[in-house]
This record gives sequence, structure tokens and C-alpha cells, in this order.
Amino acid sequence: MTVTAVVKLKLFFLALICLSPVRAAVLPNRSELEVRLLHRVGTRISHVGDLVQAVIISPVFDSDSILVPAGATVSGVVERLDRLGLGLRHTAARLDLQFTELHLSDGGVVPIKARLASVEEAREFVSDTGAVIGIHPSASFSTGVSCLFTLFFIVEPEFRLPVLAFKFLAARSPDAEITFPAGTEMLLRLTRDVKLDNPPSYKPAVPLLTASQSAYLQKMLALLPDQQTSRNGKLPSDLINIVLTGSQQSVERAFRAAGWTDSEPHGVMALYHMYHCVVQRVGYSRAPMTNLKFNGNPPDVIFQKSLDTFAKRHHIRLWREEQSDMWVGAATEDTKYEVEALHVTHGIDHYIDNERAKVVNDLAFTGCIDRGSLIPRTSLKDVRTDTSSIHTDGDVAVLQLNACNDPHLMPTDPQTVPPMRATRAALAVSEDIARSNPVSVGYAMAKSMFHGSKPRVSENAQESGTYTRAIGVSRSSGTDSTKVLALR
Repeated sequence: MTVTAVVKLKLFFLALICLSPVRAAVLPNRSELEVRLLHRVGTRISHVGDLVQAVIISPVFDSDSILVPAGATVSGVVERLDRLGLGLRHTAARLDLQFTELHLSDGGVVPIKARLASVEEAREFVSDTGAVIGIHPSASFSTGVSCLFTLFFIVEPEFRLPVLAFKFLAARSPDAEITFPAGTEMLLRLTRDVKLDNPPSYKPAVPLLTASQSAYLQKMLALLPDQQTSRNGKLPSDLINIVLTGSQQSVERAFRAAGWTDSEPHGVMALYHMYHCVVQRVGYSRAPMTNLKFNGNPPDVIFQKSLDTFAKRHHIRLWREEQSDMWVGAATEDTKYEVEALHVTHGIDHYIDNERAKVVNDLAFTGCIDRGSLIPRTSLKDVRTDTSSIHTDGDVAVLQLNACNDPHLMPTDPQTVPPMRATRAALAVSEDIARSNPVSVGYAMAKSMFHGSKPRVSENAQESGTYTRAIGVSRSSGTDSTKVLALR
């Protein structure tokens, strides 16, 4: 072949490359991105225009392929910020975040437009426009004590000091400003299509278990006497939906790297902490959990994750099978709390597959999973009872953990030395005087009633059944499960 022919051949192939269509993918409008803040954001500490950055903690899938892997980041700005202050201009604090860029792991930057859909396990409300609305300062137990103090101030003067002392010691007002520390988890929703030119071919989030591993674990699951926990040994409760294989050290390292904490035992101090959290509307990261039993045994390990509210949290109970490194777990999400016969109990999201996916994705982010699969379970029977039924496809997520000696840590808030107790008490009292005096409370309630009369359309992505979380493992059979069971 002559030199001229070689040159023509090269030009021909170059033309084919140039004319061939560019491989592209599209993230459709209203796609969700689960992210975790890299820096603290809040109405007291931020300013309009400040940079906001977050890391994606759950892969974004297109069928079986990954379009955006966990570990990519998004960035944006604080678009609007309303500080509550003394509560004269605003009835509640407000924070608007606008995310404008997606930073892929290969260095590419893609313009996006996304707003908040929800803040995970938070006391704050996210409106239909993506605005974070803080708690109302007058909607608290402290306000009730303030009203009582005002009544006694007029009618029974001798009760003034005792009621005032109780308020400042045991019924201080909650901090109504919005504060999201680094590590706060959020759900973003795209407001327009995002085109990804030449998306990288990312590997699966978690490689599948081998056929022999799947067969062995299916056999082990079938041998369990029961696959549902019980309350007081009688009432059926949470369903086993997670299986881990690995040492106890691996399990603990993986969950702690993913930002989960353990639980405190029930006791007097736990009751005190719960009272404090409920009154001041703050979180309790190590709140006690109901001691459910699995085949007559209490859990060996408990983990949970929450933010700034006692009412909501992710949690999982794990039982270790005797003489093995297999752990069976029941993962559910608390969405509210209530008091029954002087006993505090939580209500769960009945669509428990979302919490199964939460555990899998968090552990996958740390790099502590070698293999994993969703294994079908045929032993469950559909039981249509009432609104207390739990809904699931019946599959069990099985994860093979590695030693987890060098995990990829979830972003967390840096540990700072808290102010002295006397300083914190003085700040709390000053806020009480400014916001909970009779004049301020009356003004805030009247203003709230005026604004509350206006109709407002809103949505909450954290309500049961409104959001389906993608999971970072595939089914061992390679087929999709279409069944959804209701059981209790």
C-alpha cells in the first residue's frame, strides 16, 4: 500500500469519527440527587451569595448503568436568607439554596438547576418552591409556660417567681434559627433536563455476589425460624431486610464511617435527654430504641442516624447468628413520635424498602462492601390488614463486608469546643426574654394567624410512599421484582 493510500485511509476513519454521534445521556427533569453537605450552612452564620457544596452519596442510575456515581459533588449558592432575629419582621426563619453545577469524578463540570426537595431527618419544613422554613418560635412548650406566667402575673402574683424559674430552668425556648451542620443530608430535585455528553462508563456500585454465595445465603435465610421481629414477644414488628457478612469490627467501622451512631440504654438520664430534646426541639443522636426481639433474642448491635429532631431518624437493629459472621438486620425509618401510657414510641415509614436502600447506599459510599445482591424471598405472604401494614417487595439486601480498615468517611461537622454551660444558659435566657415575653408572643401569634389564613400548596418528599430511593445493589437473579407485599 502506498503512502498516499495510507493517508487517505486515515482521513477516512477520522471523518467517520467526526461524523459519528456523540454518546450522551440525560438526567430528566425532577430527577433526585441525594447529597450530604460539606460545609455548615444556616441563617445565623451564612450570607446571600455564599458558596454551598455537597457530595452525592447515592448513585444516580439509568436502568442498570450509573450516570452519576456516589462521590461526585454539586455546588451552588445561598439565594435568599431571612433571619428570625426578634421575630418582628418574619414569623419564621427561611433559607433558599440554589444548586447550579455538577462536578463529576473525572473532572468534568456540568451546569444544572436544582432545588431542595427535603432535608433528611430535620425539624424544618421544605416548601414546594424549595425554601427551607424554620420552626415557629411560639409553637413550643415554652410559649405555653410563658402564657401561664402572664396569667399568674395578672391573677396570682405569688406564683410569678416559681413559674418564671421553671421556664428558665426546664422550659427554655427552642432556637428557631436554621442551622445545618456539615454532614446534613438533603434531597435535591432537578428543575430541568441535564445533558451528560460522553458520560464515563462507571463500574457497578457494588459487584454481585457469586452464584454459590447467593445459593448459600438463600439456604441460610430459609433455615431461620422466623424472619420478622416482635414487640414484647407477641406483636409482629420490623421485617428482616438486611444481611451482612463480616466481623463485628468490620460492621462497626462501616456504620461509623457512614455517619451512624449507637444507642444509649434506657434510664433516667435518657428520659432527661428526651425531655430536653422535645422541649427545645433539638436532636438526640444516641436516643434509646425499643428493644425488639428476633426469635426471642434482643439485638446485638444497634445503629441510628438523625439530625436536629427527636421525631425522625434512620435506624437498624442487627442480630449475629451463632458461630458465624452473618448478621441479620431490620432497617426502618422513624417519621414521628407519640406518647402512649407514659411510654415514648415512634411511628415508621411503612415503605421499608427505602430504608433498606439507605443502609446499602451509605455502606457502599464508605467502600466497605466487596459484593452484594438483592436475594428474593418466597416465604412471605401478602396480608392486607390496615394502615399499619408495612410494604415491601420482599427481597433481602445481602452485603459482604471487607475489613473496612481505610473507609471513605462521610462528611461530618468538625468537633468544636461548646461554650461554657453558664454562657449557653445566658444566651438561652436572653432569647427567652426577647422572644417569649407576652408582647412578642402575642404579636407573633397574631401575625402567624394572619399568614396562616392564606392558602399554600406544598409537598413533602419525606412523606411515606412519595419518594422511591434507588439502591446500589442488583438482584441476584437478574430480574426485576414487581410484587409489593403488605404485611405486619
